[in-house]
Amino acid sequence: MGMTCTICSHEQRLEIDRAIVQGQSYTKIANDFGVGAQAVRSHAQNHLSRQLLKHTEIRERINSERILDEVEDILSKAKRILRDSEADNQRGVALNAIKEIRCTIEFLSKLAITLHQIQNEDRAHDTHEEDLARAERIKQLPTCELNLLGDLQAKIDGELPLGKPLLPKEFYDAEDSSSLSIPNSELPEDEGGVQTFTERLEDFDEFLEGLEGLDAVEPEPEPEPDPTPTTMVRRRPTGKVTYGPGMPKAQAKRIARQYIKEHGRWPSDPVLREALK
Repeated sequence: MGMTCTICSHEQRLEIDRAIVQGQSYTKIANDFGVGAQAVRSHAQNHLSRQLLKHTEIRERINSERILDEVEDILSKAKRILRDSEADNQRGVALNAIKEIRCTIEFLSKLAITLHQIQNEDRAHDTHEEDLARAERIKQLPTCELNLLGDLQAKIDGELPLGKPLLPKEFYDAEDSSSLSIPNSELPEDEGGVQTFTERLEDFDEFLEGLEGLDAVEPEPEPEPDPTPTTMVRRRPTGKVTYGPGMPKAQAKRIARQYIKEHGRWPSDPVLREALK
């Protein structure tokens, strides 16, 4: 069980908070209210009233704006005195006005540098707070998610090969799946329309493996054209096909299988389609 903050439970907590935001030292506050300096420090860093801090920030912003207004007013007056003294040929007054303008500009320059440094410190503080909050959320992740997060970061940083799988195989199979839609008229067993030829790449691989001897097929060189036109005669009702001397059936079948392997679809040539029946 965590320790209770003695300042939060102190009966003069509001006065202690005011002393902290006013910039009093932790040691002085501890002596004034009879508490430990470390307890004051811890309270100021972790438990200081957000409403009081907001009120103090607004008040300091208003005071800063008032100071800047007064500085700009001084600078305007110095410039006006400089113009009047130059017109009246009062060199001494003009020199004093120039010195005042120079000092005012130097002050504004230093103030701008200081504000820039404070803004950088505030941004660094906010970034640190965000990092702490992110680290706290990461601690609450389950071990399996933490391991996956670390492996993903290692992959991004090049510490692990990109090809190394980090998830079960089915996740990658789902991304590798694809659909191929072709006219049914190109498939001998169907009649027109459009159907899904393969729903996954594995199905298409199985289809190719079902074609006997497909991997060993090497297309034969095409023969010299025969002066006799190639003819194809359908004999009914047997449905058998007779090929002309320019295209033997065995050769047509090999060419058709090679075409399917290379293009992933049935050939459009009716002779080649018939050879696969």
